[in-house]
Amino acid sequence: MTNENDSNDPTGRPPGQPPLQPPATPATPLQDALPDSGKGKAAEERSETKELAREFRIAEKWVIGTNIVLAIIGSIALCIYYGQLRVMRGQLGEIIKQYPEIQKSARAAESAANSASDQIKLSREAIHSSERPWITDTAKNIPPLTPNVKFTMYIQILNSGKSPALQARVVMQSRYFKKFPLPNPPYDLSVGTPAQSLAILTPNVPIALQLPDTLLFDEPFRKIQSGEVAYFIYGQIHYTDAFSPSHEHVTHFCTQYRPDPTRTLWVACPFYNDAD
Repeated sequence: MTNENDSNDPTGRPPGQPPLQPPATPATPLQDALPDSGKGKAAEERSETKELAREFRIAEKWVIGTNIVLAIIGSIALCIYYGQLRVMRGQLGEIIKQYPEIQKSARAAESAANSASDQIKLSREAIHSSERPWITDTAKNIPPLTPNVKFTMYIQILNSGKSPALQARVVMQSRYFKKFPLPNPPYDLSVGTPAQSLAILTPNVPIALQLPDTLLFDEPFRKIQSGEVAYFIYGQIHYTDAFSPSHEHVTHFCTQYRPDPTRTLWVACPFYNDAD
């Protein structure tokens, strides 16, 4: 017997065969939905956190230990410095106690050095004074004055010292002055006076120097003879020595004509005869 429902079965199943079941989709495993990697990552993070915390604790212990060691070293250094400070304070106290004696010793040493320096200076000056050259004029050869006649005058100089005079030169003039009292000194050798260079003057060897020829006319001669004017021969000798090459010595000489025929015609001037 045919079932009417069978004729309407679209599947066309044979009669008596059970109906087809729809295909079943395999269930997705749970580990695919919640993978184990999530749990592993969390555990790994916790492990790293613990490791970092452990390293921090180790570093902290090192820092604390280092600070303790530095504090101990600093304390030891402070103790050493304090001991040195006490020693230095003691030395300073001794120096302060000894300062007056040190000052006295320093003053005594300074005084002794000054005395030695003064003695050396005095000795040098004494040697210089005794051994240096000394130039003076020792004689003059001056003829009597005659009007309108040229005459030549000579002066003799001598180094009476014990060493040569160096770079010696002489300047001389003859001159008469119209006013009294006579000028002091009666000379002006700064302009127009030729110098005679003598170079080196050996000790105890006299040298004669000639003054340029002089001519006195009637009127000047009359005034000289009457005493209205005074007539002079004067000059300077410049020289140095080996003891003080930078210092120039100067000798001045001056001779005055005296018209009184009853006495010596030429006499030394009352001034301007000196040497340094």
